[in-house]
Amino acid sequence: MLSKENVRLRFGIPLNSKVFYVQLGAGKINDINSEIRTVVDSILEDDNSFVILGESLLGERIPINMERVRIIRDYPNSIYFNGFDFSVQAGGYNSFHEMRLMQIPTLFLPNLKTGMDDQLARCLIAEKEGWGIVQKSRTRNSIKQALQNLTTVKKISIDYTNGATEVADLLLGDNNE
Repeated sequence: MLSKENVRLRFGIPLNSKVFYVQLGAGKINDINSEIRTVVDSILEDDNSFVILGESLLGERIPINMERVRIIRDYPNSIYFNGFDFSVQAGGYNSFHEMRLMQIPTLFLPNLKTGMDDQLARCLIAEKEGWGIVQKSRTRNSIKQALQNLTTVKKISIDYTNGATEVADLLLGDNNE
């Protein structure tokens, strides 16, 4: 992972800025009524804030040209996570666990219309653990208020083990016995 300083230098962002990583899927950024545009516009109301917009490798390019918005279309985006102060996510499995592992205070706007994936239930765990906010109501005012609340969320320490090392040791045979 790149350092906070390297991430900000790479994207031409002042070191003392607030940086929000936004990854909400394939929303239409230039539709001023879209959820993603509402989030970006709300963040940019603070002159000291920048947006790093995560663009899907599978989707179309996001046609945006805004002064304090940068786009990343890399894989994995996680190499940049040290440079982010806050995040806004839909709440898919991978995004949720990446934000949780890195303890990035996150505003979740879960997709409430998925068939097999209960994003709301997953995202509510972040609220319970104290590192995330879940917003079900999607008005301009509710998103703006949730973003203001997000900036007061503190990074907290969670005992987070994913079991990968333990499974690898079991499969490869632990030589320490």
